[in-house]
Amino acid sequence: MGIEVNAADPRSLFEEAAQAVAAVEADIEGDPPAAVWDTISLEAGDLPALAFAWLNKIIGLSETHHAVLVGLFVDRLNLAPSADDRARWTLRARAGFRAYGGRDVRPRCHVKAASLEGLTVRQDHEAWVLTANLET
Repeated sequence: MGIEVNAADPRSLFEEAAQAVAAVEADIEGDPPAAVWDTISLEAGDLPALAFAWLNKIIGLSETHHAVLVGLFVDRLNLAPSADDRARWTLRARAGFRAYGGRDVRPRCHVKAASLEGLTVRQDHEAWVLTANLET
C-alpha cells in the first residue's frame, strides 16, 4: 500500500506523512484527544533517510501503545551541522496517540513498517512531495 503527500515545506510534509499513516491504520471520528504523548528526536544524512526513520518511528509507537496517532506537532525539522562537520537533517516532534476502541478510533489496517523501496522526498515546483510504500 502506498501513500503520497504534498506540502509547502518539509516540516509540513512530515506532519502530512504521519497523518497519512494514521489514516491507513484507523478510521478516526472527529478530533479525539490523545491519551499519551511521546517526544521524538531523529537525525539523518538526507531527507529520504529521515522520512524512513520518521514513518517507522510513528508506526512503532502506534504498535507499542496499541493506538493511532491523533495529535502531532513537528517542532523542528532543519539541516544542521554535526560534530563530524557533515550537515544532518534533524527532527523534533511531539506525537499523541489514542487507543483503538469505541466510536472515535476504529482499527482499519495493521501497518507493519515503511519500506525504503520507493520512498522519495522531493521538491516539485512550489510543493514538497513524499511517496512511501507501507508494509501491511
